[in-house]
Amino acid sequence: MVGTLSAAGKAMINGVAKASLKRAEKDKHSRVTNLENRRLTLEIFLFSNCETLHSQLKLDRTSLQQIVLDDAH
Repeated sequence: MVGTLSAAGKAMINGVAKASLKRAEKDKHSRVTNLENRRLTLEIFLFSNCETLHSQLKLDRTSLQQIVLDDAH
């Protein structure tokens, strides 16, 4: 009969389909992992920059207070 698949043909198609799905799932997981790593890197970068700015602002405020005290004397 034309248009029918043998059991071996069906098994081959199922095997290829399963392998494709497994590869797609692996690629999806890899993309999600990459995005998560980028997000964490960005958070660390922003946090460290905020900490640096906060430290600088504290120093600037202390310096300004000292200047005001020096001018008062």
